[in-house]
Amino acid sequence: MSNSLYLFPAQPHAAPPPRRAVREVLGELGCIAGPLTGGGFAVGQAFLQLVTFAGCSPHLVFTPPAPGSRDFCHLELLGPYRAARMYTGPHTAGPRCPHCNARLRAWQAMQEAWQAGSAWPCPACGQAATVERWRWRRQAAFGRLLIVVRQVFPSEGVPSDRLLTALAEATGTTWDYAWAA
Repeated sequence: MSNSLYLFPAQPHAAPPPRRAVREVLGELGCIAGPLTGGGFAVGQAFLQLVTFAGCSPHLVFTPPAPGSRDFCHLELLGPYRAARMYTGPHTAGPRCPHCNARLRAWQAMQEAWQAGSAWPCPACGQAATVERWRWRRQAAFGRLLIVVRQVFPSEGVPSDRLLTALAEATGTTWDYAWAA
């Protein structure tokens, strides 16, 4: 399982933006190049201006290390899906309540309730909130259409304001981001 940077509309249950509009804006910005065999897109010439990488020495591989390998930095579009999906990683910490800041420890068992549209009650204060309102510290992505930048270590790659603004203008909705597997 690889680490990835997910970009997604901030309202995960709303109708997803048109996939074509998202693909077109990514292409116009130079974030993506041509399609890859097996799906997804190679990074474009402006990718490193649209996704900022931090850290002392980020290691980015932009070509497959072996034929058929997916272990390199590339982009994929997921969806549109009929219902919002949730993406987390194997080390995702429990989110904090948006009302009292208590940590929710057994969140994995509640994913099915979220898929059904139920809010999660806080075991500490009793207040309920939809899963996307819980404080995940950018460790969970939600949506019906998502952009995934594969092979990005958590907190290392961050979308630029220019990229998020262009997506918002092209789709009519605000975008957010998180890191997951």
